[in-house]
Amino acid sequence: MVMGSFSLSFFKNKKYKLGWCVLPGFIITLHNKDLDLLKRIQSFFGVGNIKINSNTGNVYYTVSSVKELMGVIIPFFEKHPLLTQKRADF
Repeated sequence: MVMGSFSLSFFKNKKYKLGWCVLPGFIITLHNKDLDLLKRIQSFFGVGNIKINSNTGNVYYTVSSVKELMGVIIPFFEKHPLLTQKRADF
């Protein structure tokens, strides 16, 4: 299974003026046998984190910093447009 997506997560949090926290994210999910590939992707971009879920057998490459998303990830996809339906979603 290979999954990749951009996301917005919303959490109630009274510390924020409107009572909500919005977290942007970019994630790639692969089977744990592909951990080395995710490490190469992380090295290529120079940002993000890798998380391992031993319960599901999946590994995740995530970028959740607005600065990293705006400065690294989004410019990459603007320069190298997707060739699938995800292009319209982007």
